[in-house]
Amino acid sequence: MDPRDFCQQAEEFAEGKPAADFGNRAVDCRSSISRAYYACYNVAISFLTSMSIPVRRGPGAHREVQLFLENSGDPDIRNIGSELEDMREMRNVADYDLERTDVENRHSARFHVAKARAVIRVIDSCTSQSRRSQIAASILAYRKDVLRLP
Repeated sequence: MDPRDFCQQAEEFAEGKPAADFGNRAVDCRSSISRAYYACYNVAISFLTSMSIPVRRGPGAHREVQLFLENSGDPDIRNIGSELEDMREMRNVADYDLERTDVENRHSARFHVAKARAVIRVIDSCTSQSRRSQIAASILAYRKDVLRLP
């Protein structure tokens, strides 16, 4: 599966075009924010693994992916790590904090879809082998020297 499909689904939810209309727009907006985050998170994992950077699975993987990106040595990718952290916080609000209604509107959902598309564009722009090699070397050094992972 292409994780970018989550972004398409997020956009459909944000625009009120879910496959099944349950008449609940709040859940569409919340789902849009969640799907937008997971599109970025999974594109980031694909990006890292394509450079032979191992990524653990499980709850700690979300933070690990953010840290790897933030310590990539590449200004654009470093910013993506920070964006991913912000998006995860909003995903947690959308998924778990049902008292917060600021995530239940189309404006918020569309904003997060646009942010996801921008994040994915930046990751997808890293096609130069020399740039990818520098990013991988920085992340692997961080992984070994700071996190003390093999």
